[in-house]
Amino acid sequence: MSKDIFISYSTKDTDITDKIHDYLEDKGFSCWMAPREIKPGDDYSQKIIDALNSTKIVLLVFSKSSHASEYVTEEIDNAFSRDVPILPFKIDETLPEGKMEFYLRHSQWLDASSNPEDYFPELLKHADRLCKGKRIETPKPKPADQVRVIEPPKRPILSYILVAVIAIIAVVGGFMLFSGTGDSSGDVNETGISVDFIELDDDTGKGYSWKYSYFVYGTVSSDLSNSTDNTLHTDFLDKSGKVVTSNETKVDDINDNTLASVYLDDNNVDKVSVELRDGDGKVLYSARSNNIKSVGG
Repeated sequence: MSKDIFISYSTKDTDITDKIHDYLEDKGFSCWMAPREIKPGDDYSQKIIDALNSTKIVLLVFSKSSHASEYVTEEIDNAFSRDVPILPFKIDETLPEGKMEFYLRHSQWLDASSNPEDYFPELLKHADRLCKGKRIETPKPKPADQVRVIEPPKRPILSYILVAVIAIIAVVGGFMLFSGTGDSSGDVNETGISVDFIELDDDTGKGYSWKYSYFVYGTVSSDLSNSTDNTLHTDFLDKSGKVVTSNETKVDDINDNTLASVYLDDNNVDKVSVELRDGDGKVLYSARSNNIKSVGG
């Protein structure tokens, strides 16, 4: 059975991890934690892999002990390679180095080193946000005034031929159509993707290792979002057009119109560029936006 949260930890931190597990379970989350979920005679390694394959997020109880644990590193490596959201919960003053620093460089940290139990409510809030982005059930429909229904008009066959000819000319000529609010150019491509806005959350003073959060909201048309081979590649750009950082999101992981997110030390993102790519890396559609909406301080 799939679980909401896979807890990765060192057995030397069992006492605090047990409290984390029980707190989250009491709040309605299902948690996978070894060895609780492993029965006598089970293949230990296989059970861990199975749990990682089916979980919504991985909660890393980060400490000096877990940083040094080969098993914890392998679990985080597996989650990273499968693009499973990782939420590090830092319970001492240890900082990530080497492989762990690479795996966690874009993850959202919670520094609870002063007193971990005081940060359980904050942990709950972020676990809930990340898990909702991974819910298996169908999202609740939006109000009618927020739903954009795109239905192709009925046209005679000659119109379809004309549209096809125009499309071929556009491709050969190297035109690229961009959609989205902000700095869109050309016609809005109703069968591709759009970027609605970029949400900036000022996290200074909240105790995180990063200071600013960016969330990119938009839509991918239903016929494209049904393909598990397609991914969204998002570049976060500064004012000069230089790429600050990038993000890859599987199309079938998109929920609540969140196309991408990133956490940075500096408030230096001016716009985003999003490309929908197929399994071979071919760009299918592109969209850009500099419509940044500040929501916090």
